[in-house]
Amino acid sequence: MVARLWFGIHVDSALQQQLGNYYFPRVQLNLSAANWANIIDEALGQKLNPPFNPYANTVNFLISAYTIPYVGLTGYVGTIPLLQGAGAKAVSPVPHLRP
Repeated sequence: MVARLWFGIHVDSALQQQLGNYYFPRVQLNLSAANWANIIDEALGQKLNPPFNPYANTVNFLISAYTIPYVGLTGYVGTIPLLQGAGAKAVSPVPHLRP
């Protein structure tokens, strides 16, 4: 856990150093049991009793682990039509990163 945390901080600082003003921080995810309970309640349309806890057992953990990439991929696929056209391609260049 400590190595992973250090690696994440190192990657963020390296990106910030290389990109300068073009850097933006990575998204922070709230993976608390309470937040997962709210997500699952909304997905099912009702409150579960007891609340969903992804850390309670292996099956709940696997459900949660499957949810993150599925939602991310669905969001990514949904944005693809918005990334087409001249407006999406007009990105500011990063001159110091060019070969």
